[in-house]
Amino acid sequence: ARRRVAVYVKEAATEAPVKLRFDVAGRGWKLRKVMPWVTSDRAGDELKAYPPVAGDAAFVIPARSMVTFVAEFAGGSR
Repeated sequence: ARRRVAVYVKEAATEAPVKLRFDVAGRGWKLRKVMPWVTSDRAGDELKAYPPVAGDAAFVIPARSMVTFVAEFAGGSR
């Protein structure tokens, strides 16, 4: 599987929705899944795996957190 990683750092005390876009159409890749890994000041959020996010869905970045998104793609060329 091919992967791309995006990291968001949210220092503010408010949540913020984000929608991920990966410019891979020219490569013929198809998005399989996007896994968010969250570290925040919430109990238990220490590089915690959250449920996969649909490619076209927004994800709410928690306040005072760092979220690493790992997107997996299938097919296409490099």
